Formats: sequence, C-alpha cells, structure tokens
Amino acid sequence: MDVQEQQVLEIAQEILNKILRKFNLLCSIYGTTNKLLVKMTSDMKNRVGITMLIIREVKRVP
Repeated sequence: MDVQEQQVLEIAQEILNKILRKFNLLCSIYGTTNKLLVKMTSDMKNRVGITMLIIREVKRVP
C-alpha cells in the first residue's frame, strides 16, 4: 500500500469513528477509483467497516 492509499484509509477510518461516536451508528465505507467499481465493491461485501478496491494494473482487451 503506498502513502496516498494509506492516507485515504486513515481518513476513511476517521470518518467511520466520527459517525460511530456522534450518532452511535455502524456503517460501511467503500473506496475505489470510480463509481462503477464502488458499486461492484459494495456488492462483494455487505459488512460494517472499510472496503477498498485498489487496481494496480488494468489490462486492455484487444
């Protein structure tokens, strides 16, 4: 995990903690590079916490 990804994860954890403290609610945070991948990620796991989908390389289909 690179520095930027670590920072995003820390921010997401901060948000999760603030929601829990302020509203006493559990929530899920999904992070990735675009809305389609966020939707796919949310379909993969339906749990409380942080789920990040990081794509290092995307191969092109000819």
